[in-house]
Amino acid sequence: VGAGALAAFFVLHSNLSIAFILTFVIGICVFGGVAGVNTLAPSLYPAAIRGTGVGLSCGIGTLGAIISPVFTGVLLDMGQAAGSLYLYYSIPLLLAALLAWSLRNSVSSLSVQSTQI
Repeated sequence: VGAGALAAFFVLHSNLSIAFILTFVIGICVFGGVAGVNTLAPSLYPAAIRGTGVGLSCGIGTLGAIISPVFTGVLLDMGQAAGSLYLYYSIPLLLAALLAWSLRNSVSSLSVQSTQI
């Protein structure tokens, strides 16, 4: 949903009312996804490395938050239109959604295994 809203923002950013609504949807999806990852991450790692695993996943997210504005500046310096950047940034959101979907199956199998032990 977030990736679709960001791609729609690429097309509809000139209409201010629609842009505000899409920005709201994008924000909910992105921040909700981060909260979901922080909630699921501990269940994906064994207890012995849980702190390291969760810390690493948070660190990767922080690295993305650092690299994203730099990448944006490089693209703008290369002459990319500002509106096209919304389309580019919908790709990582789509990949994150696909990875979260695959994690759903992993977490389900982990919970089945833990109940059998």
